[in-house]
Amino acid sequence: MGISASIVMIALGAILEFALPGSVLGVNLGVIGTILMVVGAIGLVVPLVVWGPWGRGARSTRHPARDAWARAVGRGVHTAVMTTGEH
Repeated sequence: MGISASIVMIALGAILEFALPGSVLGVNLGVIGTILMVVGAIGLVVPLVVWGPWGRGARSTRHPARDAWARAVGRGVHTAVMTTGEH
């Protein structure tokens, strides 16, 4: 369920809970509204919890091989590699 569907469920649940009085055919609209609001809230929170760590701040653009090379270059190892290679 997407975020927009969750918001729609919360809105419909609030309408059933607070705006419409009584029951229809023996079904209490307030209970249905509360259920819709709870399901909508769960549908809104679960994707944020599951996919939240994969958001902007948690993703790394680092590459271990490139980082190792950068550390080696910083220590001057690149000159040894270049001078000891085959000519």
